[in-house]
Amino acid sequence: MRYYPPDPQRLKEEAARHWLYLQIRSDLLNGDLDASDEAAAELAAYAAQAEQGDYGNIKDQEYDQLKLVPRQVPKEWIEEVKTCHRQLVQLSRQESEQRFLWRARKLEKYGEQRFRLQPLGGSAKEGEAILSAKGLEIRLGNPEDGQVSVLAFQLLPKWNFMTIQWFSKFSFFYLSS
Repeated sequence: MRYYPPDPQRLKEEAARHWLYLQIRSDLLNGDLDASDEAAAELAAYAAQAEQGDYGNIKDQEYDQLKLVPRQVPKEWIEEVKTCHRQLVQLSRQESEQRFLWRARKLEKYGEQRFRLQPLGGSAKEGEAILSAKGLEIRLGNPEDGQVSVLAFQLLPKWNFMTIQWFSKFSFFYLSS
């Protein structure tokens, strides 16, 4: 179970903020959360400050070994991380993590849990289910073909699942994460 508060700054417990930081950092590393190169560099600088301390504490070759994004990154990106990190001198671990969370919540896919839908047979299309605080969205088809069907359910927390009778045409799918 994952938790994505709309405003991580309002978490009162330091331990809860730290666990959220670790969760989002893991999401970035696993590719579950995408960030532009600019946003990724900023997040990487906050992570470096939180985990390694001030800029002078890290040797140049250690920046290459810091795992901050799942993909291979060019040298220019590492230079951008260093530049951002230089500006964070004297920032504590807690403040660095708070700024990381503040920046991460602005990412487009923050708070979304995605599941791939695979057909079990027949003429069914592949797709994905996106679960977030906004609701559940099911996308069927391939976006590259331009034929995507979208089925959206909003405000899921207000549904009473005990009284709903489910008649689903999606019984030929199974979720895989």
